[in-house]
Amino acid sequence: MLTMRIRSQTQRSFHPELVLLENRTVPSLSPTYRHVNAPTSFLTHDSVSASSESGSRVVVWVHDLTTTNSEVRAQRFFGQTAVGNNFIVASNVRADANPAVCMDGLGRFFVSFTRRTSASNRDVVVRRFTSSGAFVAETVVAATSRNEYDSSIACSAVGNFAVSYTTDTSTTNQDLHFRVFTAAAVSQKVYPLAISTTKDETLSAIAVRRTGPMTISAAYVVDGKDVVHRRFNALGVQLSTNSIATSGQLETNPSVAMDNAGNAVVAFQHYGSGSWNIWARVVLSTGDMGATRLVQGGTSQDTFPTVAMDLTQPRFVVAYQSQLGNSFRVIATEMTTMTILGHHVVLADANYGTTRPSIAIDGSDRYIVSFVWRTIATQSDTEIFARFGLL
Repeated sequence: MLTMRIRSQTQRSFHPELVLLENRTVPSLSPTYRHVNAPTSFLTHDSVSASSESGSRVVVWVHDLTTTNSEVRAQRFFGQTAVGNNFIVASNVRADANPAVCMDGLGRFFVSFTRRTSASNRDVVVRRFTSSGAFVAETVVAATSRNEYDSSIACSAVGNFAVSYTTDTSTTNQDLHFRVFTAAAVSQKVYPLAISTTKDETLSAIAVRRTGPMTISAAYVVDGKDVVHRRFNALGVQLSTNSIATSGQLETNPSVAMDNAGNAVVAFQHYGSGSWNIWARVVLSTGDMGATRLVQGGTSQDTFPTVAMDLTQPRFVVAYQSQLGNSFRVIATEMTTMTILGHHVVLADANYGTTRPSIAIDGSDRYIVSFVWRTIATQSDTEIFARFGLL
């Protein structure tokens, strides 16, 4: 069964190379899990996470109240310590809210999500919050008569942010657009990300350069099987296009991250020889690509990669869901542009399921991975957990 969500520093040169980092063979992890949400008998799902350079963090997820009514909720952290209690980001949304989140250098955070305005129409909005979690304002990103949904959001250290999303241009054609905003949510216009009339473009993932001139890195899926990467400036001018994975087999679910020099890495899942594997590819600030690197391969079903990049060094960490038989895990793999740094490390392991991780990293290479943990054999109870690590 293959059907799934198939959803300022100065400029410096960057060359793929093997670098000696630390004398340790596995990532440094926190000894325990952190239960993020308040325990509930309802479904919680679609967790996403974000971090500032200084270590402020936030985890956002969907909390189902009924089969037709859900809330988007959040929990703030500083380092590994929860700050305050869970709070509501948006109420009266549907289970397909699909939140995404980013955080600027001051700890302010921005949550994009899908709002179903009628039985046949969906829009994309952003809600902005202060570093203390106070609601600032809601900004409409896309609200036409067409369906707009499945957003991705990323922001710079000063709070400028970009949002990409899917548009149902017609009943048979999906396209991608994006908008760029200042920290005060002032936007110029809607820019085309990928708008072919003969191909479907979906599942966009977006990242922005944290410092210096704003550069936008976007990865997406073409016709459900190829992964493409594009770079844009803040005015929506396309700078480069890269075919990340176009083998003719199924390649999907991209995740993208950027460093302070504008280099990017795209992680994605590839289907071959009866199993899903995780791969990654670096795209330099010049637009040149590195070789495709295997992150995790074998007989397990490895899916839903999420990637975070060291802001100043050529290394990154990929977290992903791994299933072998009835056993589900969340695994992290640390890499340079040339090789794996350490062993694959299991962040969470459960017979009933640990799924859909989301990773974010701070300026000291401390990362958080949030994920959904199914606590019983049926799907009626899921919780949000997090694990912390050091790249």
